[in-house]
Amino acid sequence: MRLRLKTVAGVLAWTVVAVASAANGQSGAETFTATATVKTAGGATASTPATIVIDRKMSQAEADKLVAAFTSGGTEALRKALVSVAPTGSIRLGSSKPTATH
Repeated sequence: MRLRLKTVAGVLAWTVVAVASAANGQSGAETFTATATVKTAGGATASTPATIVIDRKMSQAEADKLVAAFTSGGTEALRKALVSVAPTGSIRLGSSKPTATH
């Protein structure tokens, strides 16, 4: 169950990147709240509040570099490229510590 929540967090983190890239014209931090729900193959479900905070917008040039890294080298190249990117915000599931998004 914990792995699935991490997967949901990963998907939400990518959503943050996409929203940050698309919203370049806006200024100031933005906060989005939702409920993350997972369901196992056996039918068990778990839900928790999710909070996504966008502190800065990613420039088109910065996003293009990440796309190029992924296109040329897949997920490993993208992970390496993300190391040098400043956080764009954070995601928090339930009452856990916020995790930086890039």
